[in-house]
Amino acid sequence: MTTSFKTPRSPYDKIGGLVFLGRTIDKIRLKATNELRADLYELMGGGFDARIMGYLELDYANFAEFVLTGASDAECWD
Repeated sequence: MTTSFKTPRSPYDKIGGLVFLGRTIDKIRLKATNELRADLYELMGGGFDARIMGYLELDYANFAEFVLTGASDAECWD
């Protein structure tokens, strides 16, 4: 069985008026299903993921846990 690796959405696609949030959400979801490209693992929770979490005053681990409950993009923003 071959796994199909995917790239998260563009960092410029906005959720709640914010860039990068949708990409962070995609990376969390894709990693959980083993579909995330390996080159994107290194900065999971760091880099721009950390910057958007800092801006929103959210803990990355808690946010990732919430995303993986099946929350929609809109629910992740609310």
